[in-house]
Amino acid sequence: KLVVVGGGYIGSELGTAFANFGSEVTILEGAKDILGGFEKQMTQPVKKGMKEKGIEIVTEAMAKSAEETENGVKVTYE
Repeated sequence: KLVVVGGGYIGSELGTAFANFGSEVTILEGAKDILGGFEKQMTQPVKKGMKEKGIEIVTEAMAKSAEETENGVKVTYE
């Protein structure tokens, strides 16, 4: 499992790459949508492809903490 903090083009690209390697990916984005600054007509197909790969996209979510547990790292967000 992998959490990517930030849904800009770099976070989206990294999340997609890790999903292609078989990781379960969640992208946390503080804004209302990922890939801010790009037109919606460009981002809709990208988001659709990401969701088809099983990537969970959580918007309006701010990472608050990360703590090490026995099973890895737990990320808390609001």
